[in-house]
Amino acid sequence: PAPRPVTPMDGLGSNFIDLTGEYMNPQIQEGEPGSHYCSSEPGNGRSRYVQIVVRNEGNTFATPVQVSFTFATGQFLTHTIPMIQAGAAKGSAVAIPDGAWKNGKAHFHISIDPTDNIGETNEGNNSFHSFCTAPN
Repeated sequence: PAPRPVTPMDGLGSNFIDLTGEYMNPQIQEGEPGSHYCSSEPGNGRSRYVQIVVRNEGNTFATPVQVSFTFATGQFLTHTIPMIQAGAAKGSAVAIPDGAWKNGKAHFHISIDPTDNIGETNEGNNSFHSFCTAPN
């Protein structure tokens, strides 16, 4: 059988994509290992990865989805998610470069679809700033 058409959800009868970012563990203070965008390393608790969950709030799939991670010290890393189905979410993460740490913190900017290759209904929810701290 032929695939069923995607049910329009925007009231205009057309397909749409809206990518947005989510973070983990909001109950832990921002910047602390294991909170928000900071993934802690087992054993010593140091944040080793910056992570984000990218959710497709649209009604059709998005492919490919590029996520960029720019650290305040100049390092730039990207990760590509091959496809995110409508209503689904997938994680993206990169290792924090050793040179990104300054005074016990690694400040960063995350951008979903930084080159605007994917036409979205809301481009304003694709950018995030935060930091990770190293334990004393």
